[in-house]
Amino acid sequence: MDTSPQKKQQEITGVLLAVFTACVWAGWMMMTRLGVTSSLSPVDIAFLRFGSAGLILLPVAWRNRKLVREAPKLPLLALVLCGGLAYILLMAVAFRHASAAHGIMTPGTIPVFVAVLSWFIFRDRFTWPRIAGYALILGGVGVKISASSSESLTMLAADLFFLGGALCMAVYTVIHRALGFSALVTTAFICTGSMLLGIIPYMLYQCFNPHFLPLKDAVVQMLYQGLLTSVISQMAYVRAVGLIGSARASAFVALVPVLAVALAIPVLGEYPTGGDMLFVAVLSGGVLLASGVFLRWRI
Repeated sequence: MDTSPQKKQQEITGVLLAVFTACVWAGWMMMTRLGVTSSLSPVDIAFLRFGSAGLILLPVAWRNRKLVREAPKLPLLALVLCGGLAYILLMAVAFRHASAAHGIMTPGTIPVFVAVLSWFIFRDRFTWPRIAGYALILGGVGVKISASSSESLTMLAADLFFLGGALCMAVYTVIHRALGFSALVTTAFICTGSMLLGIIPYMLYQCFNPHFLPLKDAVVQMLYQGLLTSVISQMAYVRAVGLIGSARASAFVALVPVLAVALAIPVLGEYPTGGDMLFVAVLSGGVLLASGVFLRWRI
């Protein structure tokens, strides 16, 4: 094992970048929930995110336009929709009706959907710790959905939308893997593609529901959604994977539910119940096991 100072410094940098990414992703939940429950609609959130990120990443997409011509068109369209507009709209609509304690269902269940699709498409095999993690996640989600269904149909619908968002991200993940694009190129295609696909529908939306976007709220959402989440956190995560490996970097995703529920207290005034805290613990534990950082026993 390389224990040189340079290696240790790389590991520390990788860990810090992974933690930073988890914080940004948790903060994204706060910003989306805050936006759709105050002055903005889910459609506004999608427009601001991809309008800003699409412009920022347009040069990257343009330099790699040859890949668009060569790639199969249906998977490419699915990549843009599932990683872009469909995901954001599902999440924004869900956050309009449900708290951050429900929203953590999305990052928690993405590994499960990715595993199912990866097994079906690539015939991936999984270790017992990862299978235990998936089972733990599904058990926690099942209990949460059962509680939501007894609470109200609106809450149940929001949870299903959160699961739909997780499925979108899983589809995006496996298509990204199949196409073989770099993470930055994939992000550029998703953001610019969503921007181009969303321009005309947003103009029609404004025609039927004309309204001005509050300047302060719009700028904050553009900076966080477009620049920080879509560009900077993506680059930070890719760099973290390069420094500490994909398994260790993905393990930090387990921090997202914890951070999201913690941030919801000062930012949104949402205090978790005992059931919420148990759900956070189950999801985080499941995601940590599913990340594959523990010893692997193949079946």
